[in-house]
Amino acid sequence: MAQLRRILDSPDFPASERNRRFLQRVVENSLEGRRTSAREVAVQVFGRPAPFDNLKDPIVRIESAKLRRELETYYFKSGKHDPIRLTFTK
Repeated sequence: MAQLRRILDSPDFPASERNRRFLQRVVENSLEGRRTSAREVAVQVFGRPAPFDNLKDPIVRIESAKLRRELETYYFKSGKHDPIRLTFTK
């Protein structure tokens, strides 16, 4: 959680508030040994209606790609010497 806090507090992590919640959800689930579903993110983070269909609404895929780029920006700048590197895989 310390690494997550370091990223979220950094001015070199240009993510929107919504994508910060997205990253936090994924990290918390991962630490608890749970996989994060697109449906969970869409409904609980992005406020989409519960019968969410990721084939019709690509919001999670689009924001995942943004989040990967935002993490790359962080690790390229102030996070380049961090002892732990969070990765956000496809």
